[in-house]
Amino acid sequence: MELLKAFRLAVVRYTLVVTLIAAFGAWFWSPVVSKGLLMGGMAGALGFWITGRNIQKLASPDGAPLQSFAVKWTFIRLLFYALAIYKGFTLDREHHYGLLAAVIGIFIVQIVMITLAFTSLGNTRRDV
Repeated sequence: MELLKAFRLAVVRYTLVVTLIAAFGAWFWSPVVSKGLLMGGMAGALGFWITGRNIQKLASPDGAPLQSFAVKWTFIRLLFYALAIYKGFTLDREHHYGLLAAVIGIFIVQIVMITLAFTSLGNTRRDV
């Protein structure tokens, strides 16, 4: 369980760092894109946090009665995604740059998660 918790924390931390760096870099190109990336990245990190916490609770020995808990939090996670996408859409209704940036921001967590899973960046063991 500790490894799952450490992985979840590492993914959220790296996602927020990558999101902030990407948003700062995009600010010089377009503030709309920067805001969309920030909203999407934060929604993605929060969604991953919720999913990881639900998996940790369901993996516990008494996890069987918690299935309704997981379904409820899945809808809340999707609500955060929808809010970020909608707010990104309202930033730029003509070119939809904010919408695209929010969607890309949501996927930042996927890239970070895969990178951490296949590299030793998130390795919490210190026996090397």
